[in-house]
Amino acid sequence: MTNKGVGGNNTSDVIARLSNINSVNADLAIVMIGTNDWRHPSSSKRRTPAAFKTNLITIVQSLKTAGSEVMLLSFPPILEEESDYVCPFYSQPSGCDVNATGDAFRDKINEVVISESTHFVDINAEWVADGEPQYTSGSYVQNLLNVGHVDGVHPTALGADEIAEKVYTYMVANGLDNMSVVCVGDSITRGENLSGAGTATGDTYPARLYELLNQ
Repeated sequence: MTNKGVGGNNTSDVIARLSNINSVNADLAIVMIGTNDWRHPSSSKRRTPAAFKTNLITIVQSLKTAGSEVMLLSFPPILEEESDYVCPFYSQPSGCDVNATGDAFRDKINEVVISESTHFVDINAEWVADGEPQYTSGSYVQNLLNVGHVDGVHPTALGADEIAEKVYTYMVANGLDNMSVVCVGDSITRGENLSGAGTATGDTYPARLYELLNQ
């Protein structure tokens, strides 16, 4: 299990380091990317949905050419109470449906899953079904009540555990649980502010997935 999550990455950044990712020679590449293409505070990081899709196809095809099967994950919802600054990005008033602005990007992930025949786990839908994220200390997302500062984006240890549980369930159901794995993405995969950040140890979702696969 290798954690190749890098904070601040968008799809263009992942493309720039594909040779490093492919050097792992993993049987399965699990890719969760798109949060920064959608809502990064720097406009230079943000991409249109169309450009995001083009980049995602490049990533998937490169991973497959290197010999990895690919699983795409939809990126999870953000906490609207601490992320209302997203609305002005899309010329919408404060109080807009923050997560709806990401739906166009999630739609492109679905399109790539079909066109490139990848595995898929809809983390966004799984969290929404759980009623998450909530603005509580027990939220799946870091926030003022559980980490002492405003965040609204990065999973807590509980949120990371939920991602791993959903991926593990899919892997077992589809006979992927004996594969070597590389997890590719941004700070959500890296495990921002969690123990073991950037590794497959501690509280990151790759760490928890590793534990489940080796229990």
